[in-house]
Amino acid sequence: MVWRRSSNLICLLQAAHTVMEPQLRPGPNEHDMVVIRIITRGLKDGEEKEATIDLLDYFDAATGFTAMERTTGWHAAIMAGLIARGKTPRGGVPVELAVPGPVFVEEFRKRGFDLRVYCS
Repeated sequence: MVWRRSSNLICLLQAAHTVMEPQLRPGPNEHDMVVIRIITRGLKDGEEKEATIDLLDYFDAATGFTAMERTTGWHAAIMAGLIARGKTPRGGVPVELAVPGPVFVEEFRKRGFDLRVYCS
């Protein structure tokens, strides 16, 4: 979205970035964190169900990886390992069909992630 003010164009995204980014940049002794909450609702066996998945991750001082680095690309690493071990079907199969959810969660937890799943 662009606003026109006088003869100047102002990009709202750039304006927001300019104002907010200095406030969000970590200081010398501060580290990032990742907070993710996924809520799904739908029918299962004809009944309304809900599942919530929470993930909270922090900078890892042992490896030097930021929380964002740790949580970016994890699914690709898990899939690569499962494919290499022959644990997935051959061919072009979407991730959500190739690997059952509980297997993915187990692999995720093996990597030290605090993943919590709530179902009702």
